[in-house]
Amino acid sequence: GMSLGLHESQSRFWENIIGRSMSFIEVFLNQFQNLGSNFQKYSAQDYYEYFNLVKPGLIRVEADEVTYHFHIMIRHELEKAMINKEIKVSEIEEAWNEKYKSYLGVTPQDEAHGVLQDIHWSMGAMGYFSTYSVGTVLSVMWKHHLENELGPISSLLQEQDGVKRIQGWLKEKMHQYGSTYTFKDLLKKSLGEDLNTEYWKEYIRSKYSSIYN
Repeated sequence: GMSLGLHESQSRFWENIIGRSMSFIEVFLNQFQNLGSNFQKYSAQDYYEYFNLVKPGLIRVEADEVTYHFHIMIRHELEKAMINKEIKVSEIEEAWNEKYKSYLGVTPQDEAHGVLQDIHWSMGAMGYFSTYSVGTVLSVMWKHHLENELGPISSLLQEQDGVKRIQGWLKEKMHQYGSTYTFKDLLKKSLGEDLNTEYWKEYIRSKYSSIYN
């Protein structure tokens, strides 16, 4: 695709929209429970609440859906500061720790759990982190429009060919075009609208209000 945001929308779709859904857990519950006796005492609801636990932490790739974007915001703000020469490389760790304390209420005890946890900056991928947030917002838009056409994902995952139908829809709407269209043009063609954060906000409100009452 023409946009890393498009690429990330696919990984975030399967990781969060599918992988953290109750329907996915219900489909694979027997396999979870067959892992051993310790797994058998937990219900689908227990696993669902575990996989969707909201808890501020230090590690981006372990973050829940609600706090994840604070991790991205911290990195984005530091990247801008570095590019604009508002901060020196030697000052990044201190600034990182201050932002984690301010935004998430946690403080790294070492560099491995702090500023050195990602590979991106060391490989020169400046500005990449924001594509994770773009992709996350878009993943929920894919969900919304897919369900309008194919029905609830919860029902699709119960069907024998449900995953193939989901894959086929994504292929029709995006994969087949490769790099033919720009990010904005593809969204207009496939979804009929621009990137819209309202879908993500409603998804988070609906999902987590039901979990946490």
